Amino acid sequence: MEGSVDRGLLSLFFLFFDLSGIPNPFNDPTVVVAALPGGKGDAVHLSMFHRLLKETFHLKTKVACILDSDYDFGDSGAIVKGDVLTLSLPRKEIENYFVCPEVLARAAKDLAENRCRRTGQNLPTPTVEEWPARIDEILAGREIRSSDCGSLG
Repeated sequence: MEGSVDRGLLSLFFLFFDLSGIPNPFNDPTVVVAALPGGKGDAVHLSMFHRLLKETFHLKTKVACILDSDYDFGDSGAIVKGDVLTLSLPRKEIENYFVCPEVLARAAKDLAENRCRRTGQNLPTPTVEEWPARIDEILAGREIRSSDCGSLG
């Protein structure tokens, strides 16, 4: 997996597998989740890594690699070579999957419902249709624009 941020975010995303009944690969003891220390460039060596495991340790394995599209704009999809799967996601950063109105609306609704159960306090939450304007409002905020992280748009 490319990058610690990607791994952290995907491990959170995979919590949804538990809710759906689909096995969570982060909790499967037969699955090893490894980082690509050099980033996407290491993905080209997956076939050789697979061969090393097979020939040196006599391990029958399958390898899957999840990449975002940091530098490969428009280059997304799955490539299968033997027992090696490389999946390039179409968004520039994996965390961008969490910045979409449907995900934000559901997350806000779930948080509000949890708070209501704990405190009895009902909180209004933006609808899916209201989220794009809310995101623009947040990104236009003084604390975002004056941060040291550079331009966001």
